[in-house]
Amino acid sequence: MGIEKRLIEDANLTRGMQLATPERITKVIRDVLKGEVGARVKVYEQTCMRCGACAKACHFSLSHPDDASYTPVAKLDKTIFKMVRESGKLNAEQMRGIAQIAHTECNMCRRCIHYCPVGVDIAYLMSLVRRICNKLGITPTFIQDTANSHSATFNQMWVREDEWIDSLVWQEEEAREEFPGIRIPLDKEGADFMYSVIAPEPKFRTQLIYQAAAIFHQAGSDWTMPSRPGWDNSDMCMFTGDYEMMGRIKRAHFELAQKLRVKRIVMGECGHAFRSVYDQGNRWLAWKDSPVPVVHAIEFYWELINEGKIKVKRLLNEKYRHLFHGEMNSSELWRYNFYLYQLDNMRKADLRRMDNKSKKVDITNLVNFHPSDPNHEFSPLLVNPNLNIELTSFGETFEELMSFPNYPDFAEEFAAKVPTLYIAEGYSEETNINNMIVQLLMLEGYISSDDLARGSVIEKVNRETIAAAKYAVVQYLNSLKKQGSEPAAAKPENDKTALKTVTKPGPKRK
Repeated sequence: MGIEKRLIEDANLTRGMQLATPERITKVIRDVLKGEVGARVKVYEQTCMRCGACAKACHFSLSHPDDASYTPVAKLDKTIFKMVRESGKLNAEQMRGIAQIAHTECNMCRRCIHYCPVGVDIAYLMSLVRRICNKLGITPTFIQDTANSHSATFNQMWVREDEWIDSLVWQEEEAREEFPGIRIPLDKEGADFMYSVIAPEPKFRTQLIYQAAAIFHQAGSDWTMPSRPGWDNSDMCMFTGDYEMMGRIKRAHFELAQKLRVKRIVMGECGHAFRSVYDQGNRWLAWKDSPVPVVHAIEFYWELINEGKIKVKRLLNEKYRHLFHGEMNSSELWRYNFYLYQLDNMRKADLRRMDNKSKKVDITNLVNFHPSDPNHEFSPLLVNPNLNIELTSFGETFEELMSFPNYPDFAEEFAAKVPTLYIAEGYSEETNINNMIVQLLMLEGYISSDDLARGSVIEKVNRETIAAAKYAVVQYLNSLKKQGSEPAAAKPENDKTALKTVTKPGPKRK
């Protein structure tokens, strides 16, 4: 089935097509092919054997095994190779289909190049297609909107300068609860490195900044983060083919580092940012070398480990070897940081029933999260800082969601169990709310104890479900406040039947 049979509705593609005259299409194609790439494209077009070996590497093709139009070679033949053969003489309808292929049926992962017997760089060729489409204004709405954010704010999520600074200050405050004296230094001149991130971090995954700061703090690093626009190291313009804007974004990023006089840039990552900074942006700006050395965060963490500045593995080995049974080289070992932190905090917590504070759970000998009997009362758990932040941001729209039809009924499913939940005395209201959300999700079977241990709650449960659970918890707490009452206090008695610990080892790691 050809692209003409599966056209999608997209306002930007339609608008761009309507403005693209045949004369303009031909001019743009020829300008790019002759002025920006030279003979490389024509060589690829002539050397490609049309053998189809690339199909085995393409997830789009593998998802449509009965449709040869999804193979990489077919997509080349209908896009860039067609432009070469026709000398750019295409019409608007053809360019609209070409734009859809380039943006929705190829994500330029480059797996196909490893299967090509003559080394045709298919991803590079598709990036040229996107470049031509961008110059014609025929780019899908979603990715273009994101690129517009980069153009206007120098970050992909429309994060304002004051919001960026507030997020860093907030994360520093959050981190101090766990690491007294920790700092996220802003605009510190002469530091060893500037740490740069992608815009979704301050927007949705702010805890990642917290976690990086904790590592730098423990390692005694001399570092800083910039307060001004240019801190986002990602680059949606690289994907739309707006190379002019890509160059501006990369220049701003390096200029920030230069103004701060740091020795190098340590980059967080999203999958493309590192390439955009050290490779694509540099070449477009015609720089032989980066004006400031760039190092990937993974490489930097490896440096810290080898220099003995962070000793994660050794500490885990010394304190928790009994949990791993000698399998300390497992790739999933690091996920157990969450697991171990939760266990430690649970042992310290004073956990009591909401409807009867005299009912206290004895968790001093807790070894694992698994209840010995599913029929027993729920085993209360504390959320770790990372999950605490995620649940807070993930359920922030719970009141809005509850205004929709049927959502209050959804929340009612959770409400009956709220009084039987456990609350940790001495912990913040937000942490207790999130802890009770987790309890409800486990009681209703949405997540397992393993999901919690592995930090995969957000992946397993959608925001509507989290919102309903949060609504039920908040409504109950608000009702107590209106009544001016608290759960009844009495002389504590350990409820040893409420929690049965298990001594069986955690799951085996391969």
